[in-house]
Amino acid sequence: MRAEAQQVGIAAQREVSTLADDATPAATVLASFADDGLRYVAIRGPDGSLAHVAGTPIEATGFGLGDSPPSPRRRNRLTVVDGIVRLNLPPRARRGRRGRRGGRGGGPAIVVELEPKLAGSVGGHATRTLVVSLIGALVCLLGGLLVRSLWNRRVALQARLADKRQLESLGEMAAVMAHEMRNPLASLKGNLQLLAERFRDDERAHAKVERVVGEATRLEQLTNSLLTFIRSGRIELKSADPVAIIERVRLQTSSTAIVVDAEKAPPLWTFDPDRVEEAVTNLLVNAVDVSPQPGSIQVQVVERAGALEVSVRDQGPGFQGDIERLFEPFTTTKTRGTGLGLAVSRQIAEAHGGTLTATNHAAGGAVVVLRLPRHVLD
Repeated sequence: MRAEAQQVGIAAQREVSTLADDATPAATVLASFADDGLRYVAIRGPDGSLAHVAGTPIEATGFGLGDSPPSPRRRNRLTVVDGIVRLNLPPRARRGRRGRRGGRGGGPAIVVELEPKLAGSVGGHATRTLVVSLIGALVCLLGGLLVRSLWNRRVALQARLADKRQLESLGEMAAVMAHEMRNPLASLKGNLQLLAERFRDDERAHAKVERVVGEATRLEQLTNSLLTFIRSGRIELKSADPVAIIERVRLQTSSTAIVVDAEKAPPLWTFDPDRVEEAVTNLLVNAVDVSPQPGSIQVQVVERAGALEVSVRDQGPGFQGDIERLFEPFTTTKTRGTGLGLAVSRQIAEAHGGTLTATNHAAGGAVVVLRLPRHVLD
């Protein structure tokens, strides 16, 4: 800014020296250097008084026009206020033929005020460059975060796909093993039952054989549950009455504590009736097992937000610990059981595009909600 002001001021002083015969040299110089930011020109006479003035000076402390002109031997006095530069230029000294300075007469003393354009443009350009650089850095940062997020999602997706492939392989292997075990177990169970008949008169031997029959029966149930869990992802959509299915399951449980509220239930719904009946059976059997007698088990069937909801509330102690773990295979709080009931029911719900959730009721007991979306048959 200062260097630019010095350059414009000296050029203006030279211009004044060429306009000695001009009646308005200050106005002429002001017009000539207006594009360079010149806004005020004052030419001093030989006695230091202001001879010619053009423009309007800034009114600020330290910019008084009554200041005595600087000595030719002093450096140009320069002052800056609010971005406006005031420059007092002494008379320029002429040089002799040998390059030595002579007396006055090279140019009058002048006072100029200007607003440097180059400095402003450089400052504006620097500011714009800084803003653009900051925006670019921010965009790069956001882009980096986005790439990192996408990369993490890709890694997580690959891990889930690997786990899914491994589970599918284990499921296929378990299905083959369970299928191959069914026939030997059926044969073992049948022969043990015949053996128990032969030892009916021997109470001690009969009890031992019955215990073995019970264990064989438990293995058979576990094998069937495992096969059911593996195959529960396959569904065949049909139109059926959801209330009729629930009533059939209620009769099968032989429990008088089950109360069904079907006032807002739809007459028909599209789902796999066999799979849904299996899921509801698991829910009601669990509710009957944990509810004290005579405890009331409330079943509500409603259509809500385009989905069929079947909620089962028991009168038991509620779920303890992490509820989601109960939906994992082979996880159970019962002393006897496979731990596949809730896992199978959730898999059936997800195969329909629905959900199976569980919570503890504020008034006691647990609530399990089976939600099945609407499907349209082709």
